[in-house]
Amino acid sequence: AAYDKTTMWGASASLSRELPFDATLTDLLAYNSYNDFAPNVGPGSLPLDIATNMQRDNIKSTSNELRIVSEGKHFIDYVAGLYYFHDDLQYAAQLTIDSGANRNYPVAQGGPGGAHVGDQNNTSFHQGTTAWAPYTQVTMNLTDALRLVGGLRYSHDRKSSSITSTKVNIAGNTVSAPFTFTQGPNAAMTGRITDKSLTWMYGAQYDIKPDVMVYATASSGFKDGGFNSRSATVTPYAFDPETSLNYEVGIKSTWFDNRLLVNLDVFRMLVKDYQQSTLLPIGTGFAIGNAGNFRNQGVEFDTQAQPIDELTLNASGSYIDSLITGGADHLTCDKTYPFQGSPPPASSGPYTDATHSYCNFNGLTLPYAPKWHWSIGGRWEQNWGTSQYSWFVAAELSGQSSAYLDSSLDPRSLQKGYALLSASL
Repeated sequence: AAYDKTTMWGASASLSRELPFDATLTDLLAYNSYNDFAPNVGPGSLPLDIATNMQRDNIKSTSNELRIVSEGKHFIDYVAGLYYFHDDLQYAAQLTIDSGANRNYPVAQGGPGGAHVGDQNNTSFHQGTTAWAPYTQVTMNLTDALRLVGGLRYSHDRKSSSITSTKVNIAGNTVSAPFTFTQGPNAAMTGRITDKSLTWMYGAQYDIKPDVMVYATASSGFKDGGFNSRSATVTPYAFDPETSLNYEVGIKSTWFDNRLLVNLDVFRMLVKDYQQSTLLPIGTGFAIGNAGNFRNQGVEFDTQAQPIDELTLNASGSYIDSLITGGADHLTCDKTYPFQGSPPPASSGPYTDATHSYCNFNGLTLPYAPKWHWSIGGRWEQNWGTSQYSWFVAAELSGQSSAYLDSSLDPRSLQKGYALLSASL
């Protein structure tokens, strides 16, 4: 039997020099190599001779960061730097139909009949990324207890890519219509994108007492765009950047000589053009696309207590209200429930076009976003007699409320709330 093989290695170097004005200059260099070869992923891994799915990933990356950091505590403390990153990614997949494949496809999917033995799809994807970003963050110590913090980062990301998909039959047969339907026709695409963004952060911190700090922050976020690497027929091939605005106020505190920790925060996040992964309607795998805007807001806490040396207790929880707020009026409708061709259920929103292909998800709950998360746990640990060894027993109970597990909000994907109990000794 063939086994998966993963090879990873890397090298890094750090050079630092103290400067005469209470600052340290550091240069960080790194190189990483990742190679993964999976001779059979997916249906061919079953004890049935259905298909063989070979996949190979090869990634080589180089980074360099030059950073200056102020030392000690002054009226103004700072960190500033320049970050550079380059990587080269290659992905290859080869799917071959074997003799055990016996699915009979309907006419609408290229049938009647099944795929031919020897039908093979060869996909090859290559992407090069070059990114650089200057950044700075400044802390202004107005008093021993009050600080103002601000930062800026400019990001410049450039990507180029190409993908090809070729269907052949290695057993001397013709390539079957069902195989072409599920894998898509022969195709090749190339693309180049350049994304630029200036992100910022500012906030304030105040020490009510040495172990109790309250804070407030506002910041912007940026995630660069990219390309879909699993299919040469995905439209669009490239997806756009995702941006966000984030607001948070909270408290971080320890009490009773650090035997009790309590953190609490309230937040609001506004995301534009969020990048969502969806299952390909034909073929295999997932594709990433921009699925409109959403808003997350809520409250979260975590606490940890150590009433005696041997016992540690912990609890955490969050309530997050997630809502699709706009731009999501052209997402794919779910038309398969309760039968193929059904109108979309209420969870998929109304139709937005004459062909009944797209739905409006505005005002609906975001998928993969349960409102409630919680956990409680404890750990008892002590020495084994008078020896240098120790023993422990621990348990944790965690859970979440219901959530949709499909981007189309298919009602069949609604996972009810659940709780998990774990224990260790």
